[in-house]
Amino acid sequence: MCSSYKWRFPNSNFGDQKGMSTGDDETFKKSPYKSFAREILQNSIDARLVEDRPVQVEIKEFEMNPSEIPDLDGIKRAINNIIDFWSHKPGYVDEYKRMLQLLNSEKINCLKISDYNTTGLTGIFSQNREKNKWIALTQGAGVSEKTSTVSGGSKGIGKNAAFELSDLKMVFYSTLTLDGSSGSMGVAKLISGYAENDTSSKRDHTQGTGYYVSDDYNTPLTSNPASLNNYIGKREQSGTDILIVGFDSEEDWKENAINSILDSFMVAIVRDQLSISINETNINSSSIGDLVQSELVAEKNRANIRSQYKLVSGGDDVQVFDIETEFGTPKLYVWVVPKEEENLALHECVMVRHPLMKIKTIKLPSIYNVSAMCIIEDDKLGEQLLNIENPQHIDWEVARIKDKTLRKTVKNTINHITEAIRKIVMNCIKIDDNEPIDPFGAGEFLPENSDNVVTSGNESSNVGASSEKITVSKKKEIKFCEKKAIHEGGTEQYGLTPDILGVDTEIEGDIAHPTGHNDVSGNTSHPGDEYNGENEGDSLVFKKKIISGIKYKWLVLDKAAGNYLIKFTSPGNYDKCYLTISLVDDSNMRNNVDIYNLKKNGISIVSDNEMEFGPFSIFLNEVVTLNVIVSEKEYFSSEVKIICR
Repeated sequence: MCSSYKWRFPNSNFGDQKGMSTGDDETFKKSPYKSFAREILQNSIDARLVEDRPVQVEIKEFEMNPSEIPDLDGIKRAINNIIDFWSHKPGYVDEYKRMLQLLNSEKINCLKISDYNTTGLTGIFSQNREKNKWIALTQGAGVSEKTSTVSGGSKGIGKNAAFELSDLKMVFYSTLTLDGSSGSMGVAKLISGYAENDTSSKRDHTQGTGYYVSDDYNTPLTSNPASLNNYIGKREQSGTDILIVGFDSEEDWKENAINSILDSFMVAIVRDQLSISINETNINSSSIGDLVQSELVAEKNRANIRSQYKLVSGGDDVQVFDIETEFGTPKLYVWVVPKEEENLALHECVMVRHPLMKIKTIKLPSIYNVSAMCIIEDDKLGEQLLNIENPQHIDWEVARIKDKTLRKTVKNTINHITEAIRKIVMNCIKIDDNEPIDPFGAGEFLPENSDNVVTSGNESSNVGASSEKITVSKKKEIKFCEKKAIHEGGTEQYGLTPDILGVDTEIEGDIAHPTGHNDVSGNTSHPGDEYNGENEGDSLVFKKKIISGIKYKWLVLDKAAGNYLIKFTSPGNYDKCYLTISLVDDSNMRNNVDIYNLKKNGISIVSDNEMEFGPFSIFLNEVVTLNVIVSEKEYFSSEVKIICR
């Protein structure tokens, strides 16, 4: 080993002191194995070499002797200087004493990650920092250099996930590029300690992070440290090796990593764009079918992972739709889950962005057995969403956009996609007309009726495969008003305030709801009045009448899905009835609410009009239960009307 190869911890020149808790470190502490799997794999996918071949990633755990760590004495001195510097903080001292104990043990656990069919880290010995992937990974903080504008990572902090899995905060990088350049470097993300060249005066301190390099300019080694050759080895093809020294190996780490990979990269694996092996367990397009059915998939993840596999694999019962936006056209996959597999229903839409990594989920009505997936490909939409992802890549945050006009446009696009997904899913759902359902357990709050018994169970039928284009590029104007509850007994009883199922279960007695009309928006409604309007056709005149004297019960079943339940007793026999719901704001202004789906006593109602949903029949003294899905996704005061024609 060259005598100049050693650990170097740059002085801060009396600058900032780095402690144990930083924003970058905290980002990945909650789910370290999940974060590690996502960050490592997306980096490999971003460096794909040949497009029609999968990126291959090998993950292996092993043990080595601490004496094989390059410049072991140098790292021990740095840790002792840290203990001395933070002697007034017992928690810091205890943490770094544990590191010394690990370095003095007989064996130390390690994890190696190697990728293939990748370009390697370009810019190893270049002074040009533009598109320098080597510097971005080894020495960058908040720096990311990706080839594609829609690469998986973009914040430049994903590299910290590997350090969170090391009890020594130590990682070695080694790479071989397409032009034959090779390089190696060790990085130890410690905290500030007394500077080694200033230990006598104890004035200056280090920046915290140290590098195992060839000189004071942090020049990488041209080959791996000799003591690590048995573990990293010499490469024959381009790619990168990452060695985590002091790997914090919990008993179930492998299962956690596999579950995270299947959840996050299901599309990439099934489409043969990613192949992984973890301690000889292979995860690829050939093995994925058996793997998702195996015991390696945790029980809590089975519905999610198996539904994702079903959606990506396709079949006659998976429907495919295009959702057009001004930025691009994501594809939506919908599976209406049959009764015999209802335990696999996600009640969610999984949102996947190029390079085919899951980002988040959108809630769907929980009363229906349905799973969905929306895939956003390599386009302008993917680029816009990448720019507003949070560092963990698990949500899109439009507040990150500084330009107000663009922020509004992107927000509207996200809302378009969300509403289109929910609308398409509702159109795909077909409930067996002979089997009423109990929406989210509401039956236990409702009295039984001999003619209309609300029972438990969800029945969904298979739907044949199709391809339909849904255009949402032009936003439909929806007015969102500040909601204020207007309670019974007040001087103004125009809004019907919903009970929240599962929170407020005291729903004894009827909730009075005024009936009447308001010909001009904002005018007072007059209880008991009846409104007759005429719409003239070629030869027919249709009269509509708002049924008066009805008292409603109004329950929230699933706010995020816009799922509500309305119950009332019919005051008479009406053959053709239509339901309308209006949002009532503080000034008693009404705004119509779209109704996406309606079931009367468990029977689905079909309608061509989302404002007046029907027709359906009601009979004298019949206890009517209406389960509705509406466009509003927040609590709101409402005006409910039953109109007969």
